[in-house]
Amino acid sequence: MFVKPTKRSMLADNIRDEIASLRSSTAVRIPSERDIAAMFQASRVSVRAALKVLMAEGLLFQKQGSGTFIKPKPLLDVIHLSLSPELRSGDPFYSMFMTELSQWLAEDGIALRMVTAAHTPKNESSPLIIVGTFDNASIDLFMKSYRAIVAVQSYPSAAVSQVHYDDAAIGSAACRELTERGHKRIAHIAGPKRFAASRARRDGFLDACGTYGIAPVIIDAKMNYHGGYETARTLMDTRRSEKTTGVFCANDAMACGLIAGLKENGVRIPGDIAVIGCDDIPMAAEITPALATFSLDPKELLAETVVMLNNYCREGVLAPRTIMLPARFIERESIAAQ
Repeated sequence: MFVKPTKRSMLADNIRDEIASLRSSTAVRIPSERDIAAMFQASRVSVRAALKVLMAEGLLFQKQGSGTFIKPKPLLDVIHLSLSPELRSGDPFYSMFMTELSQWLAEDGIALRMVTAAHTPKNESSPLIIVGTFDNASIDLFMKSYRAIVAVQSYPSAAVSQVHYDDAAIGSAACRELTERGHKRIAHIAGPKRFAASRARRDGFLDACGTYGIAPVIIDAKMNYHGGYETARTLMDTRRSEKTTGVFCANDAMACGLIAGLKENGVRIPGDIAVIGCDDIPMAAEITPALATFSLDPKELLAETVVMLNNYCREGVLAPRTIMLPARFIERESIAAQ
């Protein structure tokens, strides 16, 4: 049976054609919703819906505070990829990143070779993407084997190019979101210090607390749902003396587990304790109450990585540089004013 295409789908097709003609090896900013609406004589509501479809397809991505961009077209034919042995199976954020990477490779016909630090080629010209946390010995082995490396992770002491979110700024912003809502007795459920992201989020949170004259409670836990759930009892014991009213968790999985554990003990979220997470995994919007969090867009992370790799393809060399991306705070029901 023939189904007449909707206005949104026809508009998405028209914009998709424009994207194909504009796509290049760099991220190209598209016009505003208002300008696109005028260009295609459509409503801004229809344009917004069409752009949402194209972002879901991976053709577009958003940069916080900068607008919407076309995914850059890669110049390379082969990439090498290494995943950290410490990368947790089922890690929601890295699973989303790997999904975006797989889609990009398939759509643009790029070959993938998986490698480990112990088994790397010699003087390899194809670029390497490393995902997750590796020890210094592994980084040294990679650097001896590859001319171009991009790490999707922070390595403060390594001379490799890096693309990652500004985790210290996330920790600082979490403290600000809580204190500006009147929470003065706050806590941080922190991840292991050996992970650069959790360490930076902890440091940013502590620095901001110092600025506000607050001495927070710090509780270390595993960065998963069970770790957050088990922490609920510790927080309940601490709360009897500290009267904690606001908590920032190092990631969403911990925050979701914490909320479940607190609710089982009769704690109202956010009435008694406000909770903030980080990553914006799908579960964050599905639990009750929905979790306030920081959105880390894997599309933007991948797009910036592709731009770095394209620079290497054009110039034949990739000088070490670091790109730190801003996260976007998403206010949901788990946070409220004190």
